[in-house]
Amino acid sequence: MNISKKSVIQGVLFSAPIVLSSALNISPVRAASLAFSTASLTLENFNRPGTVNPSFPAADTVTLTSTDATDGTVIAKANASAIATTPPNPTRISQSSDASVEQFGRRFSGFALGGSFSNLDFDTEDGLFRFDFVASLSAIRSLTAPESTAIALVGFQILDTADNEIDFFEASQTAGNLFTIRNSSFVTIAETSNTASLSGFYARQFAAGTQLRVRGITFTGAATAATVPEPSMFAALLILPGLMGLKKVVKSCDRQFD
Repeated sequence: MNISKKSVIQGVLFSAPIVLSSALNISPVRAASLAFSTASLTLENFNRPGTVNPSFPAADTVTLTSTDATDGTVIAKANASAIATTPPNPTRISQSSDASVEQFGRRFSGFALGGSFSNLDFDTEDGLFRFDFVASLSAIRSLTAPESTAIALVGFQILDTADNEIDFFEASQTAGNLFTIRNSSFVTIAETSNTASLSGFYARQFAAGTQLRVRGITFTGAATAATVPEPSMFAALLILPGLMGLKKVVKSCDRQFD
């Protein structure tokens, strides 16, 4: 599976028509709105050196923004970065993304999406494979603007050479809710905090010579609106629960974490 910018964007745009009939009725008074999300992931201290597979980008990013204002001001921003370091330097993956929408007025809409992806291959040699990870995420929205929403997602997968999932870790947060964590039994979470920052490690003994792939992902989205212009592309972000969740994002890329 090759997670591409095109497939992520198409997955979001395809869902927009589904919610065109779902209008948000906001009272016609001027109001300020804010939605913001951020996510970051670091994978390091690998016990085996990583290599780049030419069929998969070692590091890639995607950003997308859209604004529309007939009576107001809208600022939508999205950023993403991804760096994969391989020998002769220590193997390390560092990636992050964020998305924000700020606006003021009576008739406006906007959304922002940011995502980062990484892929490295590993030869487990004697079979033991281990690395440490640090992840953080945050999603906030204006308490006075119930029409705004934000979501942050972060995770990684351990895959075989056929791109089949072996193990996984994922954390997600939707604005106004606590973050949630899902992981397979070989992922150990050592520390968490109320600010949705956590660390841990992955360790598993495989058969000698097992070849593995590690894939990391961050995905952030923010959207807000006052009255709904049509077509309402941003409505997909507002109405579909949590930007369809991490499963839906990955499924639009022909794969899911489950």
